[in-house]
Amino acid sequence: QYSSGEFRVEEFRLPVLEGRIAPQAGQALVNVKSVPTQLQVSYVSGGGAANLPVRVSASVRDKFLSFRDFDGFSFQPPRADGAPGNEEGEEEAAALQDQRVIADKLPITLDRNGAGALTIEQVPTAPQPQELLLEASYADPNGEVQTLRSVSTVWPANVIAGIKTEGWVSASQKI
Repeated sequence: QYSSGEFRVEEFRLPVLEGRIAPQAGQALVNVKSVPTQLQVSYVSGGGAANLPVRVSASVRDKFLSFRDFDGFSFQPPRADGAPGNEEGEEEAAALQDQRVIADKLPITLDRNGAGALTIEQVPTAPQPQELLLEASYADPNGEVQTLRSVSTVWPANVIAGIKTEGWVSASQKI
């Protein structure tokens, strides 16, 4: 038996509010310039959080694509020699460094049903898919700040091209 540590819960508060934030469109976000967003916060015991002040933030970051049925394919645009992320194993780290804030703590007050809507403007276009991170922060009745989070994919086009090459060992010509 190995022990690596222990912890103790001295105080635990049940959540008072629950909610969600997401793009309004139920369809894929393809080459969008703005994203209409909906927000809903309700009490766990029922009823909307009427007139609750909320701050909404949004950011985008590059997304690395892979599909189970297409293991040998690359869905990333080619990178120039010497560009960050060319080293094996560092592609995901480079993608995380490319995060850009596009909306910072936009204020919104929810209606009497605990719902709200706003539009995230100036979504940057990119040659590869991006993740759109939406966050909504509010103070619950206990005075603690709670955050709702949603991640959606912003696609550059309706179709994503995948390239499959032969193994570099068996290549008879320059690749």
